[in-house]
Amino acid sequence: MDGELGGSNHPFIDHFRFVKDHVSRGFEVKQTIPSPALLLAQLELPFNLESTKTFYSNEDDLIKAIAAAYDQVLADFFKVGLKVVQFDDSAWSSLIAAKLVDHPAANPLEFTSEKFEELKSKYLKVNNLAIEGAPKGLVVNAHICRGNYKSNWAFTGSYAGIANPLFIQEKVNAFYLEYDTVRDGGFEVLKQIPKDKWVVLGLVTSKDGHLEKADKIVKRIYEASQYFDLDHLCLSPQCGFASSEEGNVLTEKQQWDKISLIRSIAEKIWLN
Repeated sequence: MDGELGGSNHPFIDHFRFVKDHVSRGFEVKQTIPSPALLLAQLELPFNLESTKTFYSNEDDLIKAIAAAYDQVLADFFKVGLKVVQFDDSAWSSLIAAKLVDHPAANPLEFTSEKFEELKSKYLKVNNLAIEGAPKGLVVNAHICRGNYKSNWAFTGSYAGIANPLFIQEKVNAFYLEYDTVRDGGFEVLKQIPKDKWVVLGLVTSKDGHLEKADKIVKRIYEASQYFDLDHLCLSPQCGFASSEEGNVLTEKQQWDKISLIRSIAEKIWLN
């Protein structure tokens, strides 16, 4: 850090305007941004902590400043027509891969039980503080991202360790959850999500070009519906097809084939 946090004149506002100006009438543009929790996690990494403490020696002040900066950005988005924002949150997914130990070593994913609970508490706090200050009428969703760089993933494990408090208390409208491989765990944790929320199942991988079998995806959706209302389930790719400029290992045609598959399955289940 080289100064206090603020949200004025964020370049993402112009990015949103550009896309909005190039879509067909009647379609909404969703903006994805890193979550407040992810920014907090980055600012508290060992190699950033000294500079962060130069401006925010108290963590509670840092959390409030992050939320205030986000609220400024969200207000500016809302003024230019944004209706849906998605927090991409790999801070929570880093906890999925956490190993609880009595004496952490150099491994950044090793925590004591007390530290694990502390991280969950402050990630929930900063996200909810930003959501509470967002413009009324703006839909805020969360994607619990497990990493997506050049077809590689970063975090593996079940959502069970973070379901409480994430699924129960985070004040988002919907959770986008990655479920494209067995390393993501089962659907049982969906029982903990309040019934008024939405769950978007990332069952179609964006990591490679192999086209999934429609019947297998349909079967998994109905498996998930044993734990969460089918009418509040949706289907999506597991993550972005190009979360960074390097992209993933698949062609543009393979990307559109997967999107067509998702659309046809969604129409079959929820429109028919």
